[in-house]
Amino acid sequence: MKSPKIRFKEFQNEWNSRILGDFNIEMLKGSGISKNDLNNNGKNPCIHYGELFTYYKEFITEIKSKTNNGSVFSKINDVLMPTSDVTPNGLAKASCIKFDNVALSGDILILRCKDKIDGVFLAYIIRSNKKKILELVSGTTVYHIYAKDMKNFNLYYPNDIKEQEKIGEFFRKIDGILDLENSRFKKLENFKKTMLDKLFVKDGADEPQIRLGSFKGEWNSRILGDIGETYCGLSGKNKDDFGHGNAKFVPYINIFQNSIVNLAKLEKIEIDKRQNSVKNGDIFFTTSSETPQEVAMSSVYLGNEENIYLNSFCFGFRPKEFLNSYFLAYFFRSHYFRDKVIPLAQGISRYNISKNKMMELKIRIPNDIKEQEAIGEFFRKIDGILEFSQKKITKLENIKKYLLNKMFM
Repeated sequence: MKSPKIRFKEFQNEWNSRILGDFNIEMLKGSGISKNDLNNNGKNPCIHYGELFTYYKEFITEIKSKTNNGSVFSKINDVLMPTSDVTPNGLAKASCIKFDNVALSGDILILRCKDKIDGVFLAYIIRSNKKKILELVSGTTVYHIYAKDMKNFNLYYPNDIKEQEKIGEFFRKIDGILDLENSRFKKLENFKKTMLDKLFVKDGADEPQIRLGSFKGEWNSRILGDIGETYCGLSGKNKDDFGHGNAKFVPYINIFQNSIVNLAKLEKIEIDKRQNSVKNGDIFFTTSSETPQEVAMSSVYLGNEENIYLNSFCFGFRPKEFLNSYFLAYFFRSHYFRDKVIPLAQGISRYNISKNKMMELKIRIPNDIKEQEAIGEFFRKIDGILEFSQKKITKLENIKKYLLNKMFM
């Protein structure tokens, strides 16, 4: 017998080892509930496979089952697992439901705990023993785990049900904090998307729907090529030229993922005076992607180092007049500009965009540099909050992962 490395101080007894099949647990399978059985007017709350494991807690969809013919209904303390997935890792999941009479759809394995084991505790044990679960998985292109497999799942557990409940409740609280932080993050992301639509001028309009401060008047109509010049990324290089040297370049993924270049994620290359060096305030655009919706993703460079180049799968745009860099960072990612760019994508399996065609685009920008600054600062602050929130979520997830490893066996 053993005990975990971290415990609540009031519990001292060693943990026991048993296979799941030795517990008084009934194993059931949910019934097939098709999408046609789901609507907003039904009477029975339902958990439909595919929605269940969005979160680490029990989840009841707002959509309800319109019929209860042949349905399997939950009981408090049931533990739910997926029975199939396209990846083995997708099966190493479990959630405990704390509600009676919820219809459970097919492809859900139900572990009905009757005594000596708390459902929440069991759900977290399954999540903390991913390696053991993967040993029970079968399949090649689609992977499965069955009741007969789970009966052989070996686990360590405390005899004292109160210790099980306390551990389960502890992790439920951590997940509650994570859910709250994820919800806040999502709401702020959605707010940012809305403002990217409202704070920039739409086609056919002379000014945006929402103005910051007391700014008034029409935005100016300009041809993109009239306010800046383009240049090419790296040329004449092969794979041996990368990964070493005293110069750096901005990789494609850095531009694709960030509206402002992440200066900590530049990559090494040898100094080559034949290449175009980037400058503070340059805007980079990706030239190709797998979908039209992802072409010409932009990122503004705000660094000041020498001998920094652009990767060969993007092109640079250097403004000829003073424009606020933060404004441009968000302007070129706004719905307004993206709606202009996407129709220019050409291709079948991979899509490309012509920088010459892009330079012919008509755009509207505020003539008042202070309005540009206000808009840029507005979005910069939102991104700062989003970054802080994401770091907080990551830290919480790492703490949870560490504790799952230390508080279970």
